[in-house]
Amino acid sequence: MVPATAVADELKYRTVTATTFEGKPLARHDVTTRSRALTQFARRCDADSHPQSIIVDAVAESLCVNGHRRAKVQAEYDWQRDGTRVACKSAQLRWHAHNHRWELAFRNVPFAIENVRETGFDELLLVAYTPTGVLLFRHDMKTGVSTNGRRTAATGHYIIFAGVRHETDWRAALDAIQEKMGKSCEHLRTAGFDDPRLAEAMADAPLSLTSQAYEGAPLSDLSAKARGDLLQTLVRRLDEDWLHPEANFSDIGRGGLPSPTSSAVQGRGAVAAKSSDNMWLRDGVVVSCKSASLRWDKKSELWRLLFRDVKLPLRGVREAAFDELLLAAYTPEGLHVFRHDMQTGVGTAGKTTATGGHSIQFFAPYREPDWRVAVGALLDRVLESCDQHVFVPWSEEEPLT
Repeated sequence: MVPATAVADELKYRTVTATTFEGKPLARHDVTTRSRALTQFARRCDADSHPQSIIVDAVAESLCVNGHRRAKVQAEYDWQRDGTRVACKSAQLRWHAHNHRWELAFRNVPFAIENVRETGFDELLLVAYTPTGVLLFRHDMKTGVSTNGRRTAATGHYIIFAGVRHETDWRAALDAIQEKMGKSCEHLRTAGFDDPRLAEAMADAPLSLTSQAYEGAPLSDLSAKARGDLLQTLVRRLDEDWLHPEANFSDIGRGGLPSPTSSAVQGRGAVAAKSSDNMWLRDGVVVSCKSASLRWDKKSELWRLLFRDVKLPLRGVREAAFDELLLAAYTPEGLHVFRHDMQTGVGTAGKTTATGGHSIQFFAPYREPDWRVAVGALLDRVLESCDQHVFVPWSEEEPLT
């Protein structure tokens, strides 16, 4: 057990985005719940703008592989207006540290791809979540559209509107972004958080069980990516300072591995280099770290840990990029770090398995809403096949599980 005070500097970390949105409505909501609220706001605005139209829920038009009709939540649009399929995508204004700019990135937009799919909607609305409220635009189906690498076929395109590089003032950046969007997209509405339509939509989207569970926990206000990056850095420090203080550690660079020190490393430079952000060398052993947050799966009615994009071997596609896999489980009571056995809970991730990697999942008991009970059950299951390395409790009190 490592006290939280030993890693206090890491736990105090806040992104520019998190600091900017601190205390704002919807800031504590998870992305899915916030997106639901913003989509409902857009739908209310659409209905008010077309009072004579008939607006109905989406209907999934394609079938599952088993021949059954998909659920409406799997439709590629959100509602119909007089037969027009309207899709809505939302994005939070974020500071992109690598590009040194503020931007709006609308993800997973299923535009048409030749020989893969047709566009599953007729009209696209974009909702921008900002520190002062929301902006609603009708997209022109062209501006700002970009691909998402090899994942585009499976997950969809991006639509990105960015401010000026090195402009740190979010207000100035947002003005520039609005100007860019306004040149090609139709501006439909600007709404403060007290706007009746937005207030109603937020009231209909209360905090999820997941958000309630993490209330006050360190790092809970970070985005999933920012938190994942920080946890990987934290696990590296725990591995180096607490678990193997006598070992020799080195980084894995983007250009490939350093001179191999073991047969396990040889021949895998290119594979490892692509995953180097969450990998390092310990006495010649290639160590990889993946993190996941304990989350309530509303559809399955259970708590689970889902580790994504794990580059395990895949026949005909890739060999193993690492020798040892550490899993960092971020929970409301603290951080649990395990050495995985490379087998338990491993599954495919559909079309993205070849490009992104496998998934590793652990499930708590069905219909058990208490996260405390869920964590205890999950730990029991994980420890049946994996070694627990470290536990960092957020509180100085004894762990609840």
